[in-house]
Amino acid sequence: MVNLEGKPREISLSLYIAAFIISVVLFSAGIYVGKAMEIGNVTGLEEGISLANSKMNSIEMLYLMGEDSAALCPVYRSELHNLDTQTENLGYQISYLEDKGTRDPELKKQYFMLEASAYFLSQKVMTRCSGTANYSTVLYFYNNRNCANCTAQGLALLDVKKKMGDKLRVYSFDGGLGSEIVDVLRLKYNVTVYPSLVINGQSTYAGLRSTSWISEAVTPAPIAANASSDSLNATADSANAGETPAPPN
Repeated sequence: MVNLEGKPREISLSLYIAAFIISVVLFSAGIYVGKAMEIGNVTGLEEGISLANSKMNSIEMLYLMGEDSAALCPVYRSELHNLDTQTENLGYQISYLEDKGTRDPELKKQYFMLEASAYFLSQKVMTRCSGTANYSTVLYFYNNRNCANCTAQGLALLDVKKKMGDKLRVYSFDGGLGSEIVDVLRLKYNVTVYPSLVINGQSTYAGLRSTSWISEAVTPAPIAANASSDSLNATADSANAGETPAPPN
């Protein structure tokens, strides 16, 4: 380097060393802050799942206290709506962390247990409370390790969810994580490939389904919770016979 007078300027070796040390310190500090934020986010999610479980236990207690009475149905519906909203937000946070490279299989298993419990609790409430549910449900089974179409299926579901809002409740389960509750659900609904969708707890559809297909499949209201077993069987037989088939993929 040359100064303004045209004479060579001497650069101190110690200056280079100091600059290098400062760069290393700043870089290390950035890594530390990033890791601290990740740990904080995971801890926050654990607390969020714990709070959601507490809310669900409270709803279950109300359900048991109400015995067979439908008097508390408005309370059940309101509290379940709040629980589902809370659970959905936790799912978005987990997905965000995974997109950033933070993966915690045990945390995710806790979340899947929460989802499954919330889903089955909602089914109990539907059975007790007269009339039809004012929303449809989709159980979405995917596999993060080996599924070429799972990303596309997730995006299609997200698109339908944005359009339908509270009229659609989606519960997502990673079949490749080794979660016991997910394995039980897979057996219950005969899920053998990914992606697969279980609509309103009645029918399982394997393979990628388009946004328009999902929209049409979930639009009809679920069967009345107080319908007789004969009516349920008749509806299932009609569907199997092709009288009201789901739209083609």
